[in-house]
Amino acid sequence: MTTTSKLSLFGFWLYVMSDCLLFATMFATYIVLSMNTTGQVDPKEVLDLNFVAGETALLLFSSFTFGLAMLNAHARLRLYLYGAI
Repeated sequence: MTTTSKLSLFGFWLYVMSDCLLFATMFATYIVLSMNTTGQVDPKEVLDLNFVAGETALLLFSSFTFGLAMLNAHARLRLYLYGAI
C-alpha cells in the first residue's frame, strides 16, 4: 500500500468518524435539552426523534458507502493502470 493510499484511507475514516461525532453531539444536546425545559416548547413537541434517528442513520450509511465506493474505484484504477504497463 502506497503512502497516498494510506492517506486516502485515513482521510476516509477521519471523515466518517467526524460525522459520527457530529451526530452524537447533536443527539446528546437533544437529550440534555429535552429534559431541562423551563415551561417553554418541549423539543418532543417539535421533533419526531424516530424520524431524525432514521435520517441520521441514512446519512451516515450513505457517507460510509460512498467512501467505500471511492476507495474501491481508486484501487481498481490503479489495477487498470498497472495492467496497461
